[in-house]
Amino acid sequence: ACGIPNVGKSTMINRINGKNTLKAADKPGVTRSLTWLHADPNLDLLDTPGVLWPKFDDEKTGSLLAALGSINDDILDRKMVAMDAIHYIQDLYPNLLEGIFESGEVNPNGMLKAIAKKRNLLKADSELDLKRAAELFLTELRHGKLGRLTLERVNEESESLSE
Repeated sequence: ACGIPNVGKSTMINRINGKNTLKAADKPGVTRSLTWLHADPNLDLLDTPGVLWPKFDDEKTGSLLAALGSINDDILDRKMVAMDAIHYIQDLYPNLLEGIFESGEVNPNGMLKAIAKKRNLLKADSELDLKRAAELFLTELRHGKLGRLTLERVNEESESLSE
């Protein structure tokens, strides 16, 4: 299986094989080398590490991949990743997040505050914990708890190319 990081290549191969032979986790970078798996006499499967292109065409591509967990969270500012994702979701699905988190907030930082309030995420000094709110938001997004979302739309330019 070949694809970007953290899309379930190893999990899919384990399912096909009927055993958890390959190590799989909900984070990028677990598969480090090519691994052949002999599933049955007529089927060999190849697991590969996720591959990303070295430079993205635009900032939005990197932001969306980060929001989906295809880029290692340890090298990113999760609060910024969450705020970018909130912005994109609000553009595509107006009122969705406001309904889920019972908030009238429309700016991403305000939405993180609403998430922290709704989930009672507080620091020791009773201040809202926006870092934890960002992490919770990204986890819920990645696990589909915010609904079935598509974070990109086919644009007019790519539609005209297919005609």
